Amino acid sequence: MGSNRILFICDFYPNRYKPYEGVFFRHHAYALSRLFKVRVQTLIRLDRFGYERWKDGDVEVEAFIIPYRVGFGFIFLPLAILFQFLLTLKNLIFFKPKRVILHMGLPQGLALLWFFKRFYVVEHSDRIWDGMNGFLSLLVFKSSKKVAGLSFWQAEMLRKKFSVDPFVLGNPLPDLEGGSGYSRLVVFIGSISPNKDPVVVLESAKILKDFFFVFIGRDFGDSYFSLFLEKLKTLNNAIYLGPLDHRGTLNILRCSGILVSTSISETFGYAIAEALAMGKPVVWFDSGGPRDFLDSTNSVLVESRDPSSLAEGILKCYERIKKGEFRGREIREGIYGKYSYDKILRRYLEFLDLADLQGDQGE
Repeated sequence: MGSNRILFICDFYPNRYKPYEGVFFRHHAYALSRLFKVRVQTLIRLDRFGYERWKDGDVEVEAFIIPYRVGFGFIFLPLAILFQFLLTLKNLIFFKPKRVILHMGLPQGLALLWFFKRFYVVEHSDRIWDGMNGFLSLLVFKSSKKVAGLSFWQAEMLRKKFSVDPFVLGNPLPDLEGGSGYSRLVVFIGSISPNKDPVVVLESAKILKDFFFVFIGRDFGDSYFSLFLEKLKTLNNAIYLGPLDHRGTLNILRCSGILVSTSISETFGYAIAEALAMGKPVVWFDSGGPRDFLDSTNSVLVESRDPSSLAEGILKCYERIKKGEFRGREIREGIYGKYSYDKILRRYLEFLDLADLQGDQGE
């Protein structure tokens, strides 16, 4: 355990098949790689078995490829646990990490229960509060040495539901280029799912005919996605681009004027933070996590969760942009003051009980 190596275990990670998956995991790994040799172990869900290993910047990544179909988790969960167990055992023997960090308790945490009190958990999911997910998450959290959340709202939820004392870590942001963009271009980034609620944005687009709306995110081929497509077809001022890779998503966001977030719950709100990093104001429904960094200087909070109120919020944001009340530089400085790579790395050192390495970062 004397090495300067970090084993970073997650359930998904950007890869050549699905470059849009788990972008925030990549930036956690990148931030840690400034001080440590980082190896990521993960899974890729396709239609076959396999194994791949590659370099992502200074980060080593290895992944088992497993077959998967939505709705059949009870079949594939044991496979995921088995493969994560095998990779963990191999890396503990040959990689010899100084610390083991588990990003999300489920499902991979079930493969580490035997590794009692020797791993740290950074929880990202907002679907663990109740039922079987809650029970299994509790097992993982109680088996870990420490648990971290991404926001104060999430930390409070973890404290109430699981009686743990979570550390608030946050998400690291890369250095993103800003841009003025077109102020009437509104972007939605997130899965086409009930929790993200893009349908309410489509209903607002019906009202705001002089604005153009772009939707980016993966779908699950379910009834909600069918409803989304039906409503989309009736509009001339909205387009769905699917799950773009990260670079493509950022390019669209850079050209936009406003990001809209209608999530019911967010443990952090990474797309929101990225928009702020580009100097873009946000129109949002209260979803918990973003309270840590959204306020009246960089956003418009919509109190009522309905299309007309959201449309009014977008119009208010647009008027504030035209009046110069939202200052891109100040918005950027505000978010980087909280979530730059260096800021998050310093928090990692405290979380991982490695405060003695603070001096290696410099000032």
